[in-house]
Amino acid sequence: MQLNGKALRLIREARNLDLRELATLSSLTYDRLSALEECEPGPNCPEVTKAELGKLSRALVVPSFAFFNPDFRVQKSHLIDFRKKNPTELNQLGDNWRVIDSVLSLQKYSRHLAKALGWGAAILIDSLKSSLAENPVQLAQSFANNLGISSSIRDEFQNTFSYYKFLRFKIEKCGIFVVHVSIKDRNTKGASFYDETGLAHFIVVNTYKQNSGSRIFTLLHEFCHLLLQQSGVSNSYKALNETERYCNKFAINVLAPEDEFRSLYKVYSLTRNSVDASVVRRFARHFNISQQAIAIRFEELGLSDRGFHSQWLQQFTTSEIPDEASEFGISKDRDETLNKVSRLGTRLAELIDQALRANLTSDVEVFQFTRVKPEYQRDLARATEKRISQVQDLISR
Repeated sequence: MQLNGKALRLIREARNLDLRELATLSSLTYDRLSALEECEPGPNCPEVTKAELGKLSRALVVPSFAFFNPDFRVQKSHLIDFRKKNPTELNQLGDNWRVIDSVLSLQKYSRHLAKALGWGAAILIDSLKSSLAENPVQLAQSFANNLGISSSIRDEFQNTFSYYKFLRFKIEKCGIFVVHVSIKDRNTKGASFYDETGLAHFIVVNTYKQNSGSRIFTLLHEFCHLLLQQSGVSNSYKALNETERYCNKFAINVLAPEDEFRSLYKVYSLTRNSVDASVVRRFARHFNISQQAIAIRFEELGLSDRGFHSQWLQQFTTSEIPDEASEFGISKDRDETLNKVSRLGTRLAELIDQALRANLTSDVEVFQFTRVKPEYQRDLARATEKRISQVQDLISR
């Protein structure tokens, strides 16, 4: 096979890489890459192997056919990397980007299906936008009131696993898609994908090294990004810029309101010096959220010594942070289709089921965008109803 050298060069330049950087990423030599870029299909052009093509495709995150088409253009994602002190456009390289890119494709597909089915836009997003001029504490109160989230409701749940399912379900009922992915990167907790039409707002929760308490905080953090009409990737525990701090304040004030937090502080007769790891665990159990979010909350409210969050983290330099540990007693459901619904979320599962029944998509397309095989697609309606019933049982207890 002979690729088009111009196509390779344009893709490399679009990724802001020089030949040496691409050589490192692709494991091809500088000289080999140089020869391939100078290639114009013909008798003197070197042949490219399937293995080399695969390495280039993975390194530059484009399909293999792109290297044969000089008119192929790399699409900009316009996603922001909020993990940086000065947020910039997200780097579109590596395995992490492949996962994010697959969600972008899923969002586009979902928008198309939602429009074809006549689904409405997410109303809560628009209704809360008017509160954005207020501080994040007031915004959190408006959100909690809209969704009926309160301390009495929270206390009904015995663990963070059940509470997370409840909160996810409530947000999905507002017209937001909440999907699970596994990105093997501790610095990526979640992502938001804002949709101008309002039909396909997406929240992505990374399940890798993030238990339910941590996912709860991530879920609310990413919802705030949608309110701000932002699309990007975050690590809510490393709020290095004003946007992340705003979203964190929103999330923590929904989950652990200041008045209740200070009241509990007084009940336990705590002082700044007495706040330690055991206190963090106790408060995390009370509010049903991650220990790390609680450690941040103590410092933010001035109820602990300055730098407490960092000091708290230092105890885990040789062990796993509690919020990253597997949850005891929580395992995958034996109902495999229900596990698919858990990954996709009830809203997306319902959308796909309705679209299949209306012949607006095919089982091949569904598999292409979701990786759900046809035998499970036919059972989505039952599994979705079962998941909704499970959550409603939790609420009615």
